[in-house]
Amino acid sequence: MLSLFKRLQQTTWGNLLILAFVTALILGGLWLVSRDSDDSPAGASEDPSSTEEAGQVSEVEVSESNDAAPEIGQPAPEFTARTLEGETVDIADLDKPVWITFNATWCSNCRAEMPDIQKAVDEWGEDIDIVSVYIQDSPTSVATYVNTLGLTGKQIVDDSDKIGSLYRVAGVPSHYFIGEDGTLRGIDVGVLSPDTMEQRVRELID
Repeated sequence: MLSLFKRLQQTTWGNLLILAFVTALILGGLWLVSRDSDDSPAGASEDPSSTEEAGQVSEVEVSESNDAAPEIGQPAPEFTARTLEGETVDIADLDKPVWITFNATWCSNCRAEMPDIQKAVDEWGEDIDIVSVYIQDSPTSVATYVNTLGLTGKQIVDDSDKIGSLYRVAGVPSHYFIGEDGTLRGIDVGVLSPDTMEQRVRELID
């Protein structure tokens, strides 16, 4: 094969044949690369860090509850807990619509949407109770997290996963929207955009 190439190189036609052969190899390689790219799943992100935009969640495992799973249109599961400041929160006694957001300090997606949740607290805090429940976390970690991000509103540490189990939380962030009458109005799993947050709140207060 090598001697054949040497002989071809000695003639003009031989050089043209070698050039055509090399060009065909290059074009074939480009076609294979293009085909592999076209076979990629539709909408696949080239940036693995863009999980917030994709609305991805961090999976969690909580113990099973004997109570009925929460259903939209049915009374929301009731619980009583204490905030970081020591305030007692009884879901059954709150006289406003309630937005419960389940999250965790170790969840990057949760952290990404926290500034928008804080804006919702600042804007609609008088019309709706926004309760942040941290599952599989410690009071120390949550206190540091809350202070670092400058979060207000009701911050609850669910270190025993009791509340997370009651609401059948399988991933964080997860959002539960409860009407003033105690009825569960909506459930969203994953990162919410500011527009979606506003829509959910207005559905509760309008």
